[in-house]
Amino acid sequence: MDFENKQEERRDWREERRRWKEEKHRRREDRGKYYRERWMARSQSGKSNVWTGIFLLIIGGVYLLKVTIPEQFPEWIWNWPMLLIVGGFFVGIRHNFRGGAWFIFIIVGGAFLITSQEFTKQFPDLKLGPYLWPAALILLGLFFIFKPRHHRRHWKEHVDDKVDNKIEPVMNIENKEAGGPTSGED
Repeated sequence: MDFENKQEERRDWREERRRWKEEKHRRREDRGKYYRERWMARSQSGKSNVWTGIFLLIIGGVYLLKVTIPEQFPEWIWNWPMLLIVGGFFVGIRHNFRGGAWFIFIIVGGAFLITSQEFTKQFPDLKLGPYLWPAALILLGLFFIFKPRHHRRHWKEHVDDKVDNKIEPVMNIENKEAGGPTSGED
C-alpha cells in the first residue's frame, strides 16, 4: 500500500471539492445578482402603475356617470362594502388571483353589502340575512381547505435546489469525461 499516494489522492480530492464549493458559491452569487436585477427591472417597468391607473379611471368614470345621471345608480354601489368587493377584485387581478386576500375581501364585502339597508331597499324580496354569515364562513373554510398548498421554504433555497439538481448531472458527465470522480462514486 502506497501511503504517499493515498495522501496525494486525498489532497487532490480536497482541492477538487474546494473548487466545486467555490464554483457553487459563485453560481449562487450570480443567481442572486440576476434576481436582484430582475426584481429592479420589474418594479421599475411601470406595469403595476398601469393597472392602478386603469382601476382609478374606471372608478372615476363610473362616479362621473353617477353624478351626471344619479337615478341610474343605486346608493349601495357607493358604500364601503362595495369598496371591499372592488378592492378584492383589484388585488386578485394584480396578483393573478393567488393567495387568499382577494377572496376574503370579496366574501366579507359581499356579506356586509347584502345586509346593508340600501341593498335591502333595492331588493326587498331577497331574504338572505339569517343564512349569510354562516354561508360566508363555510365558503371561507372551504377556500382554506382546498386552496393549493405551498411549501414554506425560502425562495432562495428552492431556487438553489432546482439549479443544483440541474447542474449536478452536467458536472458528473464532465468529470467522467475528464477521468475524475463523479458524485455517485466513492
